[in-house]
Order: sequence, then C-alpha cells, then structure tokens
Amino acid sequence: MDDATARSRGARWFGALTRVMDMGVVLLAPNRELDFANAPACSLLGYETPDELKRHWPEFRHLFEPGFERAADERSFPLDVELTNGGRTRKLRFELCRLDEPTCDGLLALIKDRDMLDALDDELALAIQMRGLTHFYMEVVHDLKAPLNAMVINLELLKDTLTPGEDSARYERQRRYVDVLGEEVQRLNHSLTSLLTQTPRLAEASQRFDLCDLVQELAALLSPSAKAQNVTVETTIPDERLPIVGRRDRLKQALLNVAINGLEAMPEGGLMGIALRRDGETACIAIRDSGPGIPAEISRRIYAVHFTTKSGGTGIGLYVARSVITAHQGTIRLESTVGAGTTVDVTLPLASAAD
Repeated sequence: MDDATARSRGARWFGALTRVMDMGVVLLAPNRELDFANAPACSLLGYETPDELKRHWPEFRHLFEPGFERAADERSFPLDVELTNGGRTRKLRFELCRLDEPTCDGLLALIKDRDMLDALDDELALAIQMRGLTHFYMEVVHDLKAPLNAMVINLELLKDTLTPGEDSARYERQRRYVDVLGEEVQRLNHSLTSLLTQTPRLAEASQRFDLCDLVQELAALLSPSAKAQNVTVETTIPDERLPIVGRRDRLKQALLNVAINGLEAMPEGGLMGIALRRDGETACIAIRDSGPGIPAEISRRIYAVHFTTKSGGTGIGLYVARSVITAHQGTIRLESTVGAGTTVDVTLPLASAAD
C-alpha cells in the first residue's frame, strides 16, 4: 500500500471517528489553515458546515496562534478562549496536541464548551457531597427510630387514660388531638423506615381516597400552630365526596408544605382560608393567607429548589410540593399581591368510577 492510499484510508477512518464524537475536532496545517472540522466543531464556532467555517477561517486563525507558539515546546496543553459571534459570547476550551508524524503534521484541537465542563464539575462535586450526606442521614435516622417508637407507645397509653367525664365535647377534642398526633407519628415512622431501607417514598402504593377527609386532616394539623399565632383557619368543604387516586401521604405533605408557608407569613396573626370545590372532573383547592404578599421578582423563583427568603429555611418545601402535585397530574399556581396576601391554587383530577 503506497503512502497516498494509506493517507486516504486514514483520513476516512479519522472522519468516521470524529462523526460519533460529542466534542469538536479541528485539524490545522502548519501554515495555520483549516484542514478538517467535524460538525460539533462547526457548531461550537458558530457555523453550520465545514465549508462555511473555512470561508470565515481568517476570523479564527488568531485564536490558535498561542497554540502554535506553545507547540514548539509542549506536545499537548489546554487553551481557554472566549469567542464572540453574532452578539453571543461563548467560552471554549481547546485541548491542543502537536502532530509531527511523517504523514500528519500541524495541530489537533479538541473543542469543548467551557460552561458545560463547569456544569459537569459542579454536578460531580454535588454527587460527592450527597454521597457523604447519605451516610450521615442514615445514622441520624437510625438514632431517631428509638425515641419515635417510645412516642408511639406513650401516645397509646395517653389515649387509654382519657375518660369522657362530664365534658363530652372536651373529651372528643382531646381524642381527636391524640389521634392526629398518632397518625403523624406513624407517618413519620414510615418515612424514616423508608430511608433506612433505602426504599423510595414514591414506592408507596396509590390508593383511592376522599380529598374532603384529607383537607379536614390538614386543617386539624394546622390548628394548634394557627391558634398559637392568633391565625383563624377557615375551611370550605363540599358535602359530596371528592375521590382521587394517588399517594395519600405524599399529597398530604405537599399541601401541608404550602399551608405552613402561609402560616409563616402571618407571625402576628391573620386569616387562612382552605377551600375545596369541584369543577367538572377536577378538584380545586385554594389555600389563602392574609400575609404581606410576595413581590413579583420572588414569586417567579418560589418553586426553585433551595430558594428561600427565610433564615434557616431549606428552600425545598414548595419545590417538593410542586413535584408531588405534578406527579398526580395536577397543577399548582400562585397569585400574590404585596400588602394583600397570597393564594395558592391546586388542581387534581378526580377518580373515575373505574379507578
């Protein structure tokens, strides 16, 4: 096989290889002219085809001058550049390699998007951090199980000590408080068990349940905190049943996250309204507070993970709430007026008779 045939075959193999690579590949001749560019390279440099890039190559030649100067002393090295094309500035990283083979000389450049590389570095750092946190959380969860089990036992003992007496209304109210505590402790226990066994909470089986009952439980959970803050909680619940199919505990927690945000907006008292109604084949829940309202620039970011305006807040409550509601084929929408309060509207599809 003569040199020309070998060179031709090598060029075909090289072209086939670069077509499946997810990075830009450029070959430069010793005279700084462009010999080859694959599709990703053209895209990163702002052109659609190699021919178009070759026509505009004089605009880019100066970017590689430092590379040719360093190639005299170094075989391979990185070079970061900023390229402005069509009013857009793009940060690129060139991995340059000197070619000095008999049949191939010049400079090979692998081109990558620097913003994408930075994002990958951030994702890798976050993954490493989360791996460490996972081990820490497992230890914390294990330590919480013992006192939680003690709480379950003592709640049952407390329930047995309650007697009707002369004030039956007070007795029923006490029983209801204890029942709510018991249900929430059991739910917390289930969550901790899921974490210990590394079973995703979303593995909880879907079930058919009445949304009216869930909203009543939500109001009961909010009642002690609301009373302590001098907040009046008003609920509007229809007489008919509103059945839906989904993960009851997850949905209850999502609505509780929304309502707690509303309570925290009224530390000096106010009014919270929780209204449930039917609209065709959809259930609509409106959670309204009379707090100070949310400025537009904040409300646009309210569902972003880790975004919070509260000291010590985690910024995941509303993010999780939206994720859960969306997973139930529902919607969540926030309307707020500074000085007039906030309303969060949630819609969920009702279950059909066949569900």
